[in-house]
Amino acid sequence: MAGVAGALAFDPAWSVARFAYYSLLALQHRGQEEACLYVSDGERIEWVCGKGFVDEVLPQATKLGGWAAIGGVWSTSPGYHAYVEEPSEVAVVLDGRLFNADPREVAARLAELKSQGLEGGELLKELLKGIKGAFSMLALTASGELLAYRSPPGLRPLQLGGFGFDMAVFASESSAFDVIGADLKKDLDPGKGFYASQLLFEEVEVAPSNKVVCAFEYIYNARPDSVIDGVEVYQIREEIGKRLAQLYPKDVDVVVGVPETAIPFAIGYAKEAKKDYRLGFVATGRKARTAIKPDLMERVVGVQLKLNPIRSTFRRKRALIIDDSVVRGLTLKTVIQTLKNKVGAVSVDVLIGSPKLVSHCPYGVEVPPADQLIAAQMSNEEIAKYIGAKSIDWLPPEELEKMLPLKVCMGCFTGRYPL
Repeated sequence: MAGVAGALAFDPAWSVARFAYYSLLALQHRGQEEACLYVSDGERIEWVCGKGFVDEVLPQATKLGGWAAIGGVWSTSPGYHAYVEEPSEVAVVLDGRLFNADPREVAARLAELKSQGLEGGELLKELLKGIKGAFSMLALTASGELLAYRSPPGLRPLQLGGFGFDMAVFASESSAFDVIGADLKKDLDPGKGFYASQLLFEEVEVAPSNKVVCAFEYIYNARPDSVIDGVEVYQIREEIGKRLAQLYPKDVDVVVGVPETAIPFAIGYAKEAKKDYRLGFVATGRKARTAIKPDLMERVVGVQLKLNPIRSTFRRKRALIIDDSVVRGLTLKTVIQTLKNKVGAVSVDVLIGSPKLVSHCPYGVEVPPADQLIAAQMSNEEIAKYIGAKSIDWLPPEELEKMLPLKVCMGCFTGRYPL
């Protein structure tokens, strides 16, 4: 998983590095292993990349002068980006996956096309000719051109925002625009992109496509304050919680959401079921997303830091815990053991705000192969016993499809993929 952001000012007096920096801070939840920022002043590209969080790696990049910039955050290192100096200087950042190329090959192609004098919409079309994948891309040239593209069928999000007629900005999620004070203009249609320079701003159709979006964006990937493809993420999550209450009424004393993503599910459930909703856990240090940590030890330690229980919420209570998804079951197993053995919970039921994860994601979301997915290997009863819960249930796939007003990819839940 990744988040990308970019900015281009139509007046060279602007310096946009700081706008891109804060946009990436707003996208930190999409990747916590590596961050990069590339800045052009119209003559050259300067850049800063490194492993770690945005506020660790990129503060010095905010001092780079230039009126065009792109950057990204990634949940893997090395991230999906590239910089090429010859035959011309360019950089690319991507969210998703390329099927028949890699980021450096794309950057090399862009460098060659620029050396031939191509610009405008034709530059974007020629760059993407024959490239297959499920990705969103931002590219930058030394002369200060910014190219943006969302590949068919639209599985990875990319949005256009702006500051009136002064600046065009791009980002994976609308929350990045909110942070810097920009307005959301539109979601890029799949198969379409933009070419932006100080002299030209042009929408380009590269390949016609019907839109299919990633269901996991609304379950886990996106911030709750984002709006993606016209759908408010928080509203969907709360509605999922209400539907869970209708499908799975539970005789419990308290409803708790696993922070941060599952809290809206729990609020929705408690409202619909007229149960007591309470804050259940407090995080220590940074808000790290344990599911996208690449190392097992980091995930174990991350759970302990992320989910320290509030004792009065659980002591002598029948608790219902709601989480967004279950990958390996490690988080829930660790949490339930703590609640029962150290805090004194009477019992713990579990509900999941997504269908069962049963298959990998080939499009860049950190869903491992089926042999590492607990829901693909065990029955509900076996999983409940393994994690120490009284019961566990999931949102059925058909319910999620009905709730989202878009055609969605459910591949990780069904094993059927649009590409």
